[in-house]
Amino acid sequence: MQYEFLRASLDVAPSVEGGAGHPLYTAVLLAVVEVGRAARDVAISVSGEAAAHARVARIKRLLVGVEGQIAERGVGPSTALQDAADALWAELSSVETTLPIEIAFRHDQRDRAQRRMRLARAELRGLITPAAAGPSFPMGQELRDLVADAICRQMPEIMAHAQAEGRARCAGAPLPDPECTDFHMTQPEGCAGWQAQRRLAQTGGLEGGDQFP
Repeated sequence: MQYEFLRASLDVAPSVEGGAGHPLYTAVLLAVVEVGRAARDVAISVSGEAAAHARVARIKRLLVGVEGQIAERGVGPSTALQDAADALWAELSSVETTLPIEIAFRHDQRDRAQRRMRLARAELRGLITPAAAGPSFPMGQELRDLVADAICRQMPEIMAHAQAEGRARCAGAPLPDPECTDFHMTQPEGCAGWQAQRRLAQTGGLEGGDQFP
């Protein structure tokens, strides 16, 4: 697991195994789950924006290639190449018309996900302070690891990682699509959220959620 220095400095009750029976145990896990889901939604918004720009770039590259062939061959407007160029120009016009709307949607999606993450992290930090938890909440190492992964990265780092992933995915890298799962497993927040949800399912802390073996 990453960020060992953060785990070592977590200002929480003494680290001993257990805690599942404590009332705060479920609340902490639910907050970790929400952080993981919000991080995934940030990745979805960034990936969607990257894909939108990549579509425009792809059409422009195709146009350059087709029009280059037309110029080299000196063919007339009735040829298949000219028909292909006309179709690409029409597609480019359509995509560029809707691009600002899609980008605005993705930015709104990103902003909402970031707000959710800030709220979930604030709740999580409030739950694990000694004043809230008290000495009766034995926060075991597993829970400390999940909390650390849920709060280890600042938003600029999360955004930069998601943007790099989005560009790589558009370039053909075999990276998982964040829209395909409840948690994006290339993110420490996503891994923590998945593990927290699994633990909640095992301890009966989920109502109607996914069940895990």
